Amino acid sequence: MSKRELSEEGIKLRFVTPAIEQLVQAALDARTLFLKNSLADLYDPFTIPPELLKAHQNLDRAVMKLYGLKKMFQKQLLLRS
Repeated sequence: MSKRELSEEGIKLRFVTPAIEQLVQAALDARTLFLKNSLADLYDPFTIPPELLKAHQNLDRAVMKLYGLKKMFQKQLLLRS
């Protein structure tokens, strides 16, 4: 799996894999479905839209796998519906 630098708004993220980059984009795309909502509303654990929740869960799993975190620990950290 190739790794590269990604620069977003002056912040350099090192060693972003293409798969992680795609999942980040999927989360951003899911957010654009709800442009009228504030970020506070979007990320409220009780009202987070299912599309956004799923996108973030997929991203969280991929990042945790990249860092070698065990599945038991992953479940504790993932956003829950």
